[in-house]
Amino acid sequence: MSLRARVCLFVVLLPHLQTANSQSRPVACERASHPVTEIGELFQLGTSFYSNTGLVRISNPEASYLRPHIELKKDAPCHWFLTVRDKEFRALQTLTSSDFAKSRSRWTARVAGTTAVLDLAGCGPDEGPQLVLQEYIAMPDSAQHPYYSAQDPDHPRFKDLYTQNPNLRVFGDFVGFFMSSWDRGSWTCSGVMVASDLFLTNWHCGAPRSDFPLQGYWDDQIVRNAIIDLSWDGDDLSREYNGARLLAADPDLDFALIEVTPITWSGKARPVEISREPVRINDPIMIIHHPAARTKQISLDCTVTDANIKSWRDQVDGVDFGHRCDTEAGSSGGPVLNREGRLIGLHHRGFDVDPRTCAQVDRTNKAVRIDKILEFLSTHDPDVLQRLSIR
Repeated sequence: MSLRARVCLFVVLLPHLQTANSQSRPVACERASHPVTEIGELFQLGTSFYSNTGLVRISNPEASYLRPHIELKKDAPCHWFLTVRDKEFRALQTLTSSDFAKSRSRWTARVAGTTAVLDLAGCGPDEGPQLVLQEYIAMPDSAQHPYYSAQDPDHPRFKDLYTQNPNLRVFGDFVGFFMSSWDRGSWTCSGVMVASDLFLTNWHCGAPRSDFPLQGYWDDQIVRNAIIDLSWDGDDLSREYNGARLLAADPDLDFALIEVTPITWSGKARPVEISREPVRINDPIMIIHHPAARTKQISLDCTVTDANIKSWRDQVDGVDFGHRCDTEAGSSGGPVLNREGRLIGLHHRGFDVDPRTCAQVDRTNKAVRIDKILEFLSTHDPDVLQRLSIR
């Protein structure tokens, strides 16, 4: 092993880039209007490697985990294997020609720690494929600039899901950590699997900031860069999916439904059951989400406070409902569940703020009613509606 050549890429994780919107008004106002969590850094590389290149190392001292993006530039008839390894040289994932059959590029599984190793083998020095390390994401331990929509900002009431009753923990099976990237930045939200290959999140999660051009939301590149991690729960298992295509979306209902494909094979995802029951004031509810890019959290002991709130853009009556579950930027798209664990809403807004003063004008979180999303699908995408598990 010591005789093999090594290519090392050492990059220091940089602070977040400030957006134009966040420069023109206080951070609190920006995060209230577009509650995603900006976290991590995207590094463009474009480095080609071959069978005779040797090991390709990516190293970032500030990273909690790394995720490379690989393109198959030129295939080869021989049997080759690209093994993704951690810094201890443990094999985490093996990719072959067939893994690039549907798309010439793909993200690897996440590699915990500060170093990832790409090991291409299986062909002679002059007959192997050409691969390109296009870019990689480096994720830190925690997000910067949290914006809590909590009744007590100093003591937000959400807890690690896996410290709770096992009867509640199983509801985390269908909740996913959503991350996508654009330019040099990446951001996160939450979401829920509504079929084994369909992921539901907020429309506003399709861009990194609120001043992003409307036609750019859920751009093909943003969809392809989307990673849904159902195993973002504190363990080392991998249950991850890549965005494939946008199936349905509506800005006023603030939802996006994307079709996903597995990054690593771990069986089909368990989807949530969707309730047709109307939302009623004082109904007990819970939210499972990823506030500030944390592992799965659950907000309990909260209720519906208002069953009829206007939509956030077109001011349509009865689209949203109010609730008192504590959330954070990054909780956007988190499923609001009834006491049976069925989906009744999609959390999407925190406390409203006055855009002139940035002062809070209410203490109510808001969610989109799931029955309104079902109505939209029944009119615009009935075939998609048939794929959902509705009770």
